[in-house]
Amino acid sequence: MKYELFKGRPETGEGRLDKEIACYDFLDSLGMEYERIDHEEANTMEACQEIDEVLGATICKNLFLTNRQHTAYYLLLMPDDKVFKTKEITKQIGSARLSFASGEEMERLREGLTWVRREAPDAVLSVDTFRADVARMCVEEFGVAIVNDVSGGEADADMFAAVAQMGVPYVLTFPHAENVHVFFAEKVQRLRELGQKDILLDPGFGFGKTLDDNYALLSCLQTLRVFELPLLIGVSRKSMIQRVLGVDADHALNGTTVVHTLCLQMHCAQVLRVHDVRAAVEAVKLTQFIKDFKEKKGC
Repeated sequence: MKYELFKGRPETGEGRLDKEIACYDFLDSLGMEYERIDHEEANTMEACQEIDEVLGATICKNLFLTNRQHTAYYLLLMPDDKVFKTKEITKQIGSARLSFASGEEMERLREGLTWVRREAPDAVLSVDTFRADVARMCVEEFGVAIVNDVSGGEADADMFAAVAQMGVPYVLTFPHAENVHVFFAEKVQRLRELGQKDILLDPGFGFGKTLDDNYALLSCLQTLRVFELPLLIGVSRKSMIQRVLGVDADHALNGTTVVHTLCLQMHCAQVLRVHDVRAAVEAVKLTQFIKDFKEKKGC
């Protein structure tokens, strides 16, 4: 196939991916001169070498790899003429059983966060992920302010060190059914040793728990105040409410508000994770008004 070298961006964006146009927009915003070649997807080294010759440069080969557990990801950059030897790479980075990883999660987050940052640049964002590399990408590239890890640091051994290094608030979720105090004590100590300052505790309603487990946890919620850390409560429209009331998620708002109010009255909810913002705000306002009124009247 004969390749042709062009200067600058194409005359129209017809038939091109949005990410390609975004790349041209970025280069133009920097005032950089650049050359390009229009070609089909280059899946072989021979195809890459033909493009190399036209460009007069060596193309960098990008390989997105993951370990067997899909808890760690690596972006390997190497010249296109260098042979990829799995044994050498796994030894060098200390991770066995490497395979090619899907970039779908990263790509979805990048697209979504790019849109949010464009439409609401001042929004305070939190990302739900148990992968340290995903958390790092969200914080460093998009300024995400909070990392919420539903695994409590157990899915990725690098998560605690990553959030401590980035200095962002971390939501530590209890993903089990028993020994919540031991779990939080050990994890908080580990995070403190790494230098993590801002920690929120999430009891993890619905995560790995039966109906009885959830309500046992709710009944002893006040005991978690011993850690002197903010508690984040996430019960909005969950099955623990639906099953007691015999309703589906669409009809679980009243039950959600009741549980929110109980948590607020016990002073066990500094943060509420909700679907229905207005209802939650009203519960907070009324609970606070009653508290202030009782203190004012001395009753």
